[in-house]
Amino acid sequence: AGEKNALARLDTTMAELCAQADVSSVILGSGGLAGQASRLREKYNIPVIDCIEAAINLASTRARKPHPEYETPE
Repeated sequence: AGEKNALARLDTTMAELCAQADVSSVILGSGGLAGQASRLREKYNIPVIDCIEAAINLASTRARKPHPEYETPE
């Protein structure tokens, strides 16, 4: 029941935000909201960034192609 209430509050907040403001994107800044970005993207037709997903993608990219400033000398 707690998760259902949280998702309902999230939907209510998103709907109010989109109705009241010129929203160009939303960042979900909580690990508790992980996995909700794609659902919200489709429902509200705006870019929604999941902070956990973004961090994983960044770490994965850095692991494959480190930034030259952070490379250790051989």
